[in-house]
Amino acid sequence: MSKKLFIAQIKLMQNKIGYILAFSVVFILCLYSTLQSAISASELSSMNAPTSAFVFILRSNANGNELLRQLYVFILIFPFCFISAKNSKLGIDNIIISKTSTRKYTYTNVLTAFVGSFMCFFVPFIIQLVINKIVFPPNLEPQLLYGYSGAELTGDNVFANTVQKGVPFISLYIKHPNLYNLLYAFIFSSFCGILAMLVQAISNFIKRFSIVLFLPIYLITFIQSRIDAAILFKGVEQERAYVNVNMTDYVLIDTFYGKSKVYFIGLVVFIISITVILTEISVRKRACANAN
Repeated sequence: MSKKLFIAQIKLMQNKIGYILAFSVVFILCLYSTLQSAISASELSSMNAPTSAFVFILRSNANGNELLRQLYVFILIFPFCFISAKNSKLGIDNIIISKTSTRKYTYTNVLTAFVGSFMCFFVPFIIQLVINKIVFPPNLEPQLLYGYSGAELTGDNVFANTVQKGVPFISLYIKHPNLYNLLYAFIFSSFCGILAMLVQAISNFIKRFSIVLFLPIYLITFIQSRIDAAILFKGVEQERAYVNVNMTDYVLIDTFYGKSKVYFIGLVVFIISITVILTEISVRKRACANAN
């Protein structure tokens, strides 16, 4: 991969409407989340009001979380994937490749897609964490169980057998909730970047109707939700260990039930592997076309 090409692609991306739109939507969602939480908290006493750590948008009970859950699969595509598809349609990619190589150009695009989507989520999340720290009261007493019981945190209250119980990294969750939020801001943003890499790899095979780039990740999450519902129902009936297959639940906070580290790590490895395979096929296909 060419460092100069990568920097040039990043600069190109940051000046395009897709990146600006994606960043703005996430930023507005974060501001909406904080504003709604502040309005709700204004009606409570200082002792009952949530602290800054528990109004972060990645927490499943926070304002704006449901909107983020529904929209992120579309937002992550905007920063770069459409730029690449447009360049291919206009033949601009051929001009760039003539000055470098097919492999360098294609893999640079994949990495740029990751960085673009990562930044469009991670930076607004960091800004919200800072704003929340200013707006909401300090942690006068450990409100680590805000809205939850100890049994929920440890997973002792589940109604079906699960492979793993409770909150991941529970010690950090209890002792340093804002650092926990920061960790998940990084995890969520990185996962969005990985999904954007997959869409970018798919875009190499789509020369027309780039609007269909919205479909792959949406279909994955839709199918997973249906499979998950069926697995949960069947598991309760047959008393089998339940594994949550909804990938979104693994990158949000306070989605306690049935998460498996093995499943999530395997899913990430699978997505990256498919991305590499599709990218390699694209590189070789273009190389053969240029040779002919």
